[in-house]
Amino acid sequence: MNDSLVWAELESMWPDSGGSYVYLRELYGSQTWGRLIAFVFVWQIMVSGPMECASGFIATSQYIAYVDKNYSYAHHSMIAFEMCVGKFFFPYKFFQGFFYTSSSDPRFTLAHNPSGFCL
Repeated sequence: MNDSLVWAELESMWPDSGGSYVYLRELYGSQTWGRLIAFVFVWQIMVSGPMECASGFIATSQYIAYVDKNYSYAHHSMIAFEMCVGKFFFPYKFFQGFFYTSSSDPRFTLAHNPSGFCL
């Protein structure tokens, strides 16, 4: 709860898109060290983010291998690879057409689009 209140306060102070990048840049000065600190933050996320995903895939594949009693390296690797590929294709197939539904379309219902997003 407290964390969300802190983020809400930061967003009300600097209502820009960019999240942590904007907050760090403005906090340390947009003309001084803030630009460097914000850049380093984004750079470390670009490096550590994929590694965090990969470690999660590997841990999940090892758990699945433990459950189905297959401990080969190829089995672990294929499960992790399938999860990695699925991470990119599942959202595309799942949300395909989700955001392109027109609210003026007579077939439009909240069952098809519970969030009400229309682009």
